[in-house]
Amino acid sequence: MSKPEDAFLQNAGCCGKETFDRAQALAIDGGKEAFGLYMESALQGNPAGAFMVSQYYSRGLESGDRLSATFWAVYAYMCGYLPANDWLKKHFRKNPVPEDREFFGYCEKLAENNGAAAFMAGMGSYLGLGTPFDPVKAYSFFDKSAELGNPDGMCEKALCLMRGAGTERRKEEGLSLLLKAADTGNIRAILKYAWCLEHGYCVQRDRAHALSIYLALADKKDPQAIYEAGRCYLDGVGTDKDPDMAYGWFLVGQTLGGVKATFGMARCMLGGIVEEKRDEGLRLLKETAEQGFPDALVMLGQLYAKGGKILRKDESKAIECFRNAADLGRASACIHMYECYSSGSGVKKDAKLAIYYALRAAAYGNTEGCFLAGSALMSGTGIAKNTELGLKLCTYASDDGYMKATFTLANCYSRGKGVPKDAKKGFEMHKELADKGFIKSAFHVAEAYYIGDAVPQDYKKAFSLFKVGAEKDNVFCQYYLGECYDKGHGTSVDKAEALKWYRKAAQQGHVISQKIVEERKSEAILKDESPFDTFLKSARAGDAQSMYILGRYYEDGIGIEKDPRKAREWYQKAKKRGNPAARRALEALEKKMQAGATEQDAA
Repeated sequence: MSKPEDAFLQNAGCCGKETFDRAQALAIDGGKEAFGLYMESALQGNPAGAFMVSQYYSRGLESGDRLSATFWAVYAYMCGYLPANDWLKKHFRKNPVPEDREFFGYCEKLAENNGAAAFMAGMGSYLGLGTPFDPVKAYSFFDKSAELGNPDGMCEKALCLMRGAGTERRKEEGLSLLLKAADTGNIRAILKYAWCLEHGYCVQRDRAHALSIYLALADKKDPQAIYEAGRCYLDGVGTDKDPDMAYGWFLVGQTLGGVKATFGMARCMLGGIVEEKRDEGLRLLKETAEQGFPDALVMLGQLYAKGGKILRKDESKAIECFRNAADLGRASACIHMYECYSSGSGVKKDAKLAIYYALRAAAYGNTEGCFLAGSALMSGTGIAKNTELGLKLCTYASDDGYMKATFTLANCYSRGKGVPKDAKKGFEMHKELADKGFIKSAFHVAEAYYIGDAVPQDYKKAFSLFKVGAEKDNVFCQYYLGECYDKGHGTSVDKAEALKWYRKAAQQGHVISQKIVEERKSEAILKDESPFDTFLKSARAGDAQSMYILGRYYEDGIGIEKDPRKAREWYQKAKKRGNPAARRALEALEKKMQAGATEQDAA
């Protein structure tokens, strides 16, 4: 694939153009056959043809259902034809806006023989508009649309294949189909391919190439591409940051009437690129959010969530913005809603709704969403348990490089959970993660070497990995490192070092380590070691309770000379470790010391 001169850019925006031009010529001459050709071009994915079909129905030049004009105008607008949006606004001032359910039903009724309707029905199922969110049903509609030759349906089918949404993930087949749709001149497909290049999704990341495609389409006055070009200059995607170029592209987009470019202009104003325009920027941001642009909804939600000079903090408005953006297909907003419902932050905690949004994020191609939904399906948390589907989604996330998903799969193979047990494969997956610095997997690899599971026993390798994990506060590695020093596995015996790591694990709540530490204390006492010396060792090793007890020893003079200053020193150390008794003792001691100092001054 060449870069700035991609073959599909030569045909950009030309879906059904030849048929549309013939219709235009006939319409000028008053030919009655023009409508048929407009309809043919619309079914071929030509947005201008779709808009002309809507006008024929609207003006009574052709008889049709009540929703005929609305349907074709909406399809034209969804394909980027801005005049359709202006007409819809005027149309709905005088006519009732159809309910989502009614509109979806209309699309579904036509879908069998109308590729545009099948595409629209697919989008309804994909976004949950007028019908429940159902990626499997959406894919079936997109498949039908592609079969009927509609390039928009072909594009969405390709994305489903690439994401594994509603069907098995087949990335190469999806990418091939996406390029096939792009070759028809379909703007949607060309822009999606550029997005893939920008993010490295199913292709090697090449942001400069993506920008070149955005610019080529922007030069053809495509409103979406104009916004993307401005965004790239504003954020430094594929080029150096250039706010002036960004502003210029957004200004061109605003002139054409694009809501996305208006959002870009709002960003410029709020970011100080256009001086002293913050209030105007906020107005434009709210305006584009009200018009349903997901990026604007997300940004507005972030401003409400954070609070500050631009907007007062309002958690309920923030959640409303994120929910609306999620319902419009923005995956990042779906993840935000998952987190809200999982934690009960700003909403009533609801595991079922949390997983609903995780599933949506997964369907929209979000890797974290695949992992979250997959994990829930495997455990049956908030959703009926489905180990097979859960494993599939976790595999998708793992394939995309999400280490937590790979860790989950490695455990499944190691334990035979949901898959035939394959300890060797589990080990290899953990080893790959450990080599990338994933500490939880480093522990599993170390444990495998330690006990000889799936690999020959190797104490030295185990010791080395336990040490890395222990130093990064992994409690299990700390325990095993203590055992290595205790028993001389992979290193020389060092009881003091062993006790040090047992104590660290004990402080994190590791029960076995806690018992070992207590036993060692008892052993020390039985060996005639004084309690003071025992507590001193524990305190020096970081035990907060022992620090507090030492403070009492010095304050009360238990077997030693009283020393309030040393008592205060140990109380302070214990307090820093979170010991509440030490905090109270310190306060009381300081009052005593202050009172004593006052009496001396008076004398």
